[in-house]
Amino acid sequence: MNKEYLTSLDLIKSHFAKKGVISLQEFFEELPEMSSFESLYQPADFRYGKADVKLNQLTTDFLEHVTQRKLEEVNVFLFGHRCFDLRKFFEKEGVFFVINISDDESIEVGGDIFVVKKEEPLQLPPSTNTLTLIAVDKEDESFVTYVNHYIEDEHKTYIMGFLS
Repeated sequence: MNKEYLTSLDLIKSHFAKKGVISLQEFFEELPEMSSFESLYQPADFRYGKADVKLNQLTTDFLEHVTQRKLEEVNVFLFGHRCFDLRKFFEKEGVFFVINISDDESIEVGGDIFVVKKEEPLQLPPSTNTLTLIAVDKEDESFVTYVNHYIEDEHKTYIMGFLS
C-alpha cells in the first residue's frame, strides 16, 4: 500500500464519510499475493476468472479505518475476451471496493465496472492501480460490461471486495 495515504488518513476518512465514494490512485506499491485463477462461467450471469488474494494487514487496517467497517470478502477477477458479469444486487449495506490492477486502461475493449445507485449508473475509473470505495445498500447493484475482441490476448484484472 502507498504509505503516503497514511499521512492523509483523517482527510480521506472524512471525505468518504461525507461523499460515500472516493478513488485513490497509485494505491499499491507492490501487488498482493494471489492464487491461481479458476475459470467460472454461467451463461446467463457471468464469465470470468477468479482467484483468492491476501491483502496485508496495513491495507486491511486502512480500508477498515476509512470505512469504519470490517473486511468481509476480497477476491481478484480476471476479465478477458467474451467475459462479463451481469447486474447483481448487493445483499446488504456496506462498502464495495475495487482496485484496478490491469495494465490496460483503454475503454474501447469493455470490461468497465459500474455501480448503479438509485438508478444512476456510476462508472468506476479505468485507471491502473486505483482503489475506489463506494458506500452501497441493498437497492444498489453492480455489473461489468462485456469484454470485446479489441482486448486481443490481454485482460482486465480487478481486486474486488466488500466491507460490512
